Amino acid sequence: MTGLLTPLLRKRTGARCTDPSEPVDPGRLRKPPHILRDSEDRGSSRSLFAEAVLKHVASFIAAGGNELVLFGINLGRWGRGFSATANTINSSPRTLAELVRHILRRTSLARLRLSSIEPMDWDGDLIGLMAEFGGFRLARRAHLPLQSGSDAVLRRMHRRYRPWHYVEKVEALLRAAGPSLTLGADVMVGFPGETEGEFAETLELVRALPFGYLHLFPFSPRPGTLGWHSTPSVRFRQRLWKSGWKYCAPWRLKRLRLIV
Repeated sequence: MTGLLTPLLRKRTGARCTDPSEPVDPGRLRKPPHILRDSEDRGSSRSLFAEAVLKHVASFIAAGGNELVLFGINLGRWGRGFSATANTINSSPRTLAELVRHILRRTSLARLRLSSIEPMDWDGDLIGLMAEFGGFRLARRAHLPLQSGSDAVLRRMHRRYRPWHYVEKVEALLRAAGPSLTLGADVMVGFPGETEGEFAETLELVRALPFGYLHLFPFSPRPGTLGWHSTPSVRFRQRLWKSGWKYCAPWRLKRLRLIV
């Protein structure tokens, strides 16, 4: 793959947080079709109003907390389900970037860290926060789920980004935060139909980007998901898994661990 960022920057391991984490449930849930069942496993998801978030932050600070982590399902989509009159204060934040800036400007929180955010939810405003606050009160850490470095596999997963979109977001984050950025990702191996060539594309992308850590996991067949139905029959799925995939996945995971 041409045009990828070369891995010349110093890699760092992800920082550990010993303080309690503060959950912020994001905007409307968009179900990852290859993970969730067709039924409503997790139910509807809602965004906490900014006023409620600030109260949680204040309680966290009062309890002696230093580093707070914002996390939730589709965190980057926080606020998108708000109606025009949802917040009681007209100036209340309506995007995650506005919420983060609100927290940093209106509280004495020592340090804020963002958890996993989908690649395409890293917009210009959110990336700009890394340049404005990164390294001071905002941790220079970005976790962007990758899943696969193969365009074909991402399409089969029904992901809304492509490998080149992912690279563009990482390059923008590195420009904003600098080489001290800790970059992390989720990577899945053994998605149904993944060929050795498609896995090689994932290896190439992982080598090209300065990841500090990876969350690696094999595909796990779950009845009711699109991934489960992407093979012809139950008997064929069971035979395929027993004959090769459950042995192939650990080998591919091992090859990825040797990189980061």
